[in-house]
Amino acid sequence: MHRPPDGRSLSDMLIAGDLDAIYSPPRPQRYDPINGPIVRLFPDIRAIERDYFRRTGCFPPQHLLILRRDVWQRNKWIARSLTDAFIRCNDQFGAAQRNFSYVAPWLDAELEETEAVMGKDFHPYGFEKNRKVIDVFCRQAHELGIVSRVITAEEYFAEYLAS
Repeated sequence: MHRPPDGRSLSDMLIAGDLDAIYSPPRPQRYDPINGPIVRLFPDIRAIERDYFRRTGCFPPQHLLILRRDVWQRNKWIARSLTDAFIRCNDQFGAAQRNFSYVAPWLDAELEETEAVMGKDFHPYGFEKNRKVIDVFCRQAHELGIVSRVITAEEYFAEYLAS
């Protein structure tokens, strides 16, 4: 990975043909779902992502917290405390979404539809709630040649689970 050159954005580089695609959780500059010049690779992302979730039970994690080993080794409590804090924040955010009187005309219907497919906790935090996704990640890391053997979820998180 490289930063874009000074004065150029990823959007500029995509439009100029310097990049084939970008992944950008916030909407990229000059994104317009109909007129472009930047559009989604798959226009009907909902159908594709729902189908994938129904087939696999997985929705890719959207956040990963990483600590430097030396920080964690000096303060082993920190990983679990941060995990617990993020879980509380996620719970509060979910409640705020469900209880906010107005955000978008179809927000309630969207939340109901998402919950019907993925369950009420569609942003699960923590090791056990993400077990299936972690197992898929472990298997795919081996299949893609990133690691020489399948490393289990317990191996990846052994020290965290022991603390």
